[in-house]
Amino acid sequence: MDKTLTTTLAPPRIVKGDAMLIFGLSEHYGQSKAGIPSQWSRFVPHLGHIFGQICSVSYGVISNYDESGACDYLCGVAVKEFPAQPSEFTRLRIPPANIRGIRAPRSHLRDCGSLESHLGTRPCRRRFPGR
Repeated sequence: MDKTLTTTLAPPRIVKGDAMLIFGLSEHYGQSKAGIPSQWSRFVPHLGHIFGQICSVSYGVISNYDESGACDYLCGVAVKEFPAQPSEFTRLRIPPANIRGIRAPRSHLRDCGSLESHLGTRPCRRRFPGR
């Protein structure tokens, strides 16, 4: 019996955005993206404590996606400029006018057991109220 949790994602909003600086934790994944919820668990305690963080919105950004399904996944926040700390965080510059698909899970990320089925090229934007 498959006990994988699922969640419903809203349809993506396609936007042409301004340039963004995203600062956060990045991991490389093969075909399985099962580690993404634990990556977010490691990142969430940093929310609200990152120098230059612009607002309470956090981002999941997929990059370097290849035909085998491997990709880099960055969970991070937008910053005014890249801070020096934490030094293990990744710095990602997203150019202006880059078209983005934005989706927001309707449940807590820990309930997104099948999140990898939603990844493809669709980043996930998360809001953490009060942070």
